[in-house]
Amino acid sequence: MKKITLSLFSIAVLAFAGQMTAQQAEIDPDYNQNPAPGNTEIINTGTHYQVAGGVIYSNGPYFSVAGGGSGGADLSLLETTSLGMNTLGAGHQTSAGNRVADDWELTDNVEVTSIDFYAYQTGSTTTSTMLGVTLLVWDGDPSDPASSVIFGDDAISAMISTEWSGAYRASEGNESNIDRPIMRNTVETPGLTLAPGTYWFDWDADGSLASGPWAPPIAIIGEATTGNGQQSIAGVWQPLEDSGTFTPQGLPFDVTGTVLSLVDNSFEGFSYYPNPTTNILNVNAKANIENISIFNVLGQELITVAPGNINAKVDMSGLSNGMYVMKATVNGTVGSFNIVKR
Repeated sequence: MKKITLSLFSIAVLAFAGQMTAQQAEIDPDYNQNPAPGNTEIINTGTHYQVAGGVIYSNGPYFSVAGGGSGGADLSLLETTSLGMNTLGAGHQTSAGNRVADDWELTDNVEVTSIDFYAYQTGSTTTSTMLGVTLLVWDGDPSDPASSVIFGDDAISAMISTEWSGAYRASEGNESNIDRPIMRNTVETPGLTLAPGTYWFDWDADGSLASGPWAPPIAIIGEATTGNGQQSIAGVWQPLEDSGTFTPQGLPFDVTGTVLSLVDNSFEGFSYYPNPTTNILNVNAKANIENISIFNVLGQELITVAPGNINAKVDMSGLSNGMYVMKATVNGTVGSFNIVKR
């Protein structure tokens, strides 16, 4: 993952027969037209792009050849001949317990309203067969035991819409194939605010067909290494790599939201520590602190204190680990600040 500011901005499976039901990629030795339901599909390309509008971050393109697919559709090309790549897509099937993840490094405070993830099921039409997407947001690498989930649910789908993205996934020499139309699955994230730092999105997808869903890697012509995504198979995280080149892959996703002004959220001489905190949050200001309230990511007020002083202590020991928003009123002015409880 490449660090960018917000100012505008599958693993290859070498599985034994006993592991077939938990495979993680659909592979293209001879362009498999009907992979087994837990396999890997393979291909690759990728970089990080700055985009305008409501999309405040794009982790990389989901197609590599504009208009290069069947009927003038966009094409996410698996470069089997040019680069020797072999993975069309990473398995992240809800039914198999497979998941994928990729990171996002923030340099500003942001409020995230929705995220677009990309997936396909081999053999579908351009009418989406996707049934749901679950999302977890981690405050660090999900394979690191020290990381914590700060948002989301891995049992309840947060998908609010799904539609054909206008692109097909196909391999070199078979560019007109239409077996793999890529769907854009939009997940809603009400109340998700993130402070500067590195976060990991961890998701799966459910579909009505036997094959997949598969997550197509970032697609960029001529590039075999496209990111540092991960894949969880049977609860074990491992680097997401192409099974032909064994190069690390990234996954495309697009974030819609708002960049929050740090100026609007600052007071002269205002400080709070430690952050992350385990129990007591210390708050100091040069002027009178009239009120401090702690909200969860759903906007529910959990704690409120009225210090009436320039110093305060907020006891957060009774709260679950995760992300919270502190709203402080200092001398009549209100500021919002992101707090992490561990």
